[in-house]
Amino acid sequence: MKPQDQRFQSLRRNRQPYAVFAIPVALLSVSAAYVGINRHETALVVAAGAVWIGFLPMWAIMYRYAISWTDSEVRMRAFGVPTAIIRYSDIQQIKYERSGVRQLFGLSRPSPRISIYGHAETGISVVIDISLRHFYLKDVQEILGRIGSTRKDLSMPKLR
Repeated sequence: MKPQDQRFQSLRRNRQPYAVFAIPVALLSVSAAYVGINRHETALVVAAGAVWIGFLPMWAIMYRYAISWTDSEVRMRAFGVPTAIIRYSDIQQIKYERSGVRQLFGLSRPSPRISIYGHAETGISVVIDISLRHFYLKDVQEILGRIGSTRKDLSMPKLR
């Protein structure tokens, strides 16, 4: 059995960012299918279904993003990148940040976010981004409180 401080807790996902994509796609595809069926245009019905072929992988990529923590470290898992792990003792700074236009359109980092800057065990600089839209604010406050209780020397950002 693992020691108490090695059990991971995960931030719970807020469904709002996923709904922002799913609701318009669903409305458009259902509308297109309805029109296609009524006008006997199979191409429109096929196009309505094809939209989902493109949307579902994007949703799966977004859903892969997860943050978890123990009493000694925080982890970020995201599609296409190695899992980022920072021990609390290796955290250098925690900041509230917003993305610029390039990051927003590139979907490279969430916005707004809490960014945890530190070093991995290998000494490589690591950044863990905690989205304030993808996860419940109460959970984000809990992880910041856990880090703050261990690292009283760090200034904690105010959540907006």
